[in-house]
Amino acid sequence: MPTTLETLCLPFLEAMAMGTPILAPDLDFARYVCGDAAIFYDPWEIESIFCSILLMRENASLRKELVEKGKIELGNRGKFAENWEETAADLMRNLRLLIEQT
Repeated sequence: MPTTLETLCLPFLEAMAMGTPILAPDLDFARYVCGDAAIFYDPWEIESIFCSILLMRENASLRKELVEKGKIELGNRGKFAENWEETAADLMRNLRLLIEQT
């Protein structure tokens, strides 16, 4: 998924649920969602993307390992909020801490 847009990235979660290995940009949001279940590439370096595609294409055991790790990541729902109210409350708490530090 060649994106640099910070988002939850439901396609990553869908890929894990469908048993599909993942190539993802080496950015914080993708690492948070995918954990160990992806091969990460530099989204601004075509060589990095190309090498990651080749690695995934040529290494069946790696693909299998990523699929298994994806199943584990899907089970780790504790890293995601249960609802938007929880997310908003967490954001407000962090904003208040930032304001207090200034």
